[in-house]
Amino acid sequence: MPVATEQPQVTIAGEAPLTVRWDLDRLRARDDGGTTPLWELEGTPPPDTILRVLSATFEDGRVLLVAGLRAIAAEHDAELLVALVVEPEGEHCEATETLISTEYDENGLPRRLGLEVYRADDQLPLRVAADREALGDAVDGRSVVGLRLAIDGVAGRGLLETIAR
Repeated sequence: MPVATEQPQVTIAGEAPLTVRWDLDRLRARDDGGTTPLWELEGTPPPDTILRVLSATFEDGRVLLVAGLRAIAAEHDAELLVALVVEPEGEHCEATETLISTEYDENGLPRRLGLEVYRADDQLPLRVAADREALGDAVDGRSVVGLRLAIDGVAGRGLLETIAR
């Protein structure tokens, strides 16, 4: 059931839960391709982990927010993923399951993403395709990749931020 809140957020359950909270107004207004985070983290990721945060807006007004955490040495399928879809009217619907597939280039940077986002109210997942559009500078273990996305044939743009600890 969709729930409206002022600031969309997701919590990654684990030994020490982490909450990622986005500034929806800044995210929707962003048009400069900048690399300043549009989210804040409550909690501290454990050592030797990778935190990935995807923030995307679409031409139809939808917003897709995804956060994932995994141990650096863990397999791809061990990532704890949570996603939230914000509808144009402002309703938030947390995904019941999120699957992500990442293709990396020869330098180990994301080149392409595929996501399936399952929501409780839908039998079929939202399918999202993303291609790298730009690379930001890696600063303090944080890398930023600008993405061009599509969901149900609707174009979007977003940022994938990766923080290794």
